[in-house]
Amino acid sequence: MSTSQNKIPSTASGHVKNVHTQVSSSVYPALPLNAGDVRIISIKPSDECENKKVCCTLEVASLKEGVVSYLAVSYTWGPASVNERTTPPTPITCNGQDILVPHNLEKALLRIRSRPEFAGKKFWIDAISINQTDDEERSSQVKLMAAIYSSADSVLIWLGEEDDDTSQAFDLINLFPTIDQARLEELTPHRVMQSKIARVWGGLTLHDLLYDPASWNAVRRLFRRTYFHRVWIIQEVVLAKNAIVLCGSHATSWGHLEALSHFLSTSSWSSHFSALSLDDPSPGPCHHTTPAVLKANKVSRREERYAEALTSSLVRCRHFKATDPRDKVYALLGLVGLGGKVIDKPGLQPVYGSRTVESAYISAATQILKDSDDLLLLYCIEGEAFQYSPELPSWVPDWRCEKALGLRVTRYRRFNASGGLARRLVVHESSRILEVRARRVDVILSAGEAKHEINKGEPFPKLMKILKGNNSCIDEATLNMVWRSLLTNTGGDPPQCPIDESYRGAFVHWFTDKLSVLTKSTPVRETKENEAILAGFQQLSKQIPPSPSKEHYDTVFSHAVHLKLFKTLKGYIGAGSESLQEDDSVWIVPGSRVPLIFRKDGPDHHRLVGGAYVHGLMHGEALELDGVTNQWEALCIS
Repeated sequence: MSTSQNKIPSTASGHVKNVHTQVSSSVYPALPLNAGDVRIISIKPSDECENKKVCCTLEVASLKEGVVSYLAVSYTWGPASVNERTTPPTPITCNGQDILVPHNLEKALLRIRSRPEFAGKKFWIDAISINQTDDEERSSQVKLMAAIYSSADSVLIWLGEEDDDTSQAFDLINLFPTIDQARLEELTPHRVMQSKIARVWGGLTLHDLLYDPASWNAVRRLFRRTYFHRVWIIQEVVLAKNAIVLCGSHATSWGHLEALSHFLSTSSWSSHFSALSLDDPSPGPCHHTTPAVLKANKVSRREERYAEALTSSLVRCRHFKATDPRDKVYALLGLVGLGGKVIDKPGLQPVYGSRTVESAYISAATQILKDSDDLLLLYCIEGEAFQYSPELPSWVPDWRCEKALGLRVTRYRRFNASGGLARRLVVHESSRILEVRARRVDVILSAGEAKHEINKGEPFPKLMKILKGNNSCIDEATLNMVWRSLLTNTGGDPPQCPIDESYRGAFVHWFTDKLSVLTKSTPVRETKENEAILAGFQQLSKQIPPSPSKEHYDTVFSHAVHLKLFKTLKGYIGAGSESLQEDDSVWIVPGSRVPLIFRKDGPDHHRLVGGAYVHGLMHGEALELDGVTNQWEALCIS
């Protein structure tokens, strides 16, 4: 099997240059590489190296000729684990000269050298294959990254040295491909606890592995490794013909991690897995969804045009980290190019040096809007609360924000709020104004609390106001609008719209639980005001079977942690960005599959707050409101 490491490519920071300040010109000849040329590494056996130190040689090969055989290594330049100290670069010998490489890479090279299946193989490793002190070479090689990883025989993913419980994690990871998919769907935590499953795996029953908290915590710690949240790993893994994972002496297929990641992301085990974190003292977030996210990117790049595929990838991958914020865009460009080349568009060329982060994001947004059939990019906006820079126009997403924001829907084709009308837009690049044709359909009358506020156990009077309306208790029509809005009427795997009616029961159980806790801790007067609605929910929960449970709803609702429920002047209920406020307006914009929320910004301009799900306005109904279909106006978005 094989090892791989992920690193922030040569666009990287001063840290990268410092690693290479002592590189000799004899290692990297002064002649520049020709277009399509790369340096390939051969690692010598330990008995040919002084003091068993890593030693290697470099040769130039051409990707254009298509005959070079090599393995590409994907890794992190810094510590492999969040609790690992930063270690100074380590010397290795290359072409007879000492060079410094990241300590984590030296560990990977030692493991690669020790495995017989890699004897005689050649490798491409950015920290060694690229002269990091040559800015011109770095820029040219960054544009070849997609070709390098897609042309490699395999990509070796190095997660770092093993921990005490790494073997437990790999036992569980390697178990999943042996289980039939239909059987997997039956394996709920409840059923596993109820029965001993006879299948034996390495001396343990399937029950032992699935119900053993130590095994799941071992998996959690594996997914906490820094590899899983670096933005550059995305194209390195997605473009791989074959990917093999190494962690110390352990090896497995990346596909096995995908299977487990998908299972944890979409099944009822998600809540069980998350609950284990309460007893796990290991620092840092768990990135167990990363393999599933990368698989989704691989699918979308085959099915969508470049602008839509890039936008979907930007949404899915905004929680990945980059040393240079511009790489939140640049690291994804290789996913949407043709033939392993970065897409050849003026606004999407990797430019470092004097180009600011804001300029890079504006250029990318402008290019995407020009080349898109719809306005998917505008659904990614989260409003001022989630913009790091006041220099960004409101129509440009700030990809530095890593939270799971907004509707979190990347495939909006299920909606058609503008009735299929063709978009009309102009980007005024000098003033950074986006002009669209739009129609205002409603105004936000009241807005509730976001889910993360409700989860804190604090009162949520604004949401209660929306639920009750003018009545003392919730009616069935309002309940239907509320739970469908909070889930954007979408759920299941694969996603279905409209969502299955069973989620109504899951929402009732979930909300009854939240409301019961609240009434025990709030003042008597507020409790009395909510008694009727609580009684109504409790009665509903008695009439609904216990499955799907409130935990199941919590899993489905987890993507909506920053969504706010709102009610409009005309009585519509919807959900949108946490930044939305009362008096914001709801608009239909041709080319936009969802309604958009805007806020006045002076007499002539508006600021975009974000996309919205408005129950009853998602399929062109707004075009017939009040019998008027032609009340369109030019909207200037600042």
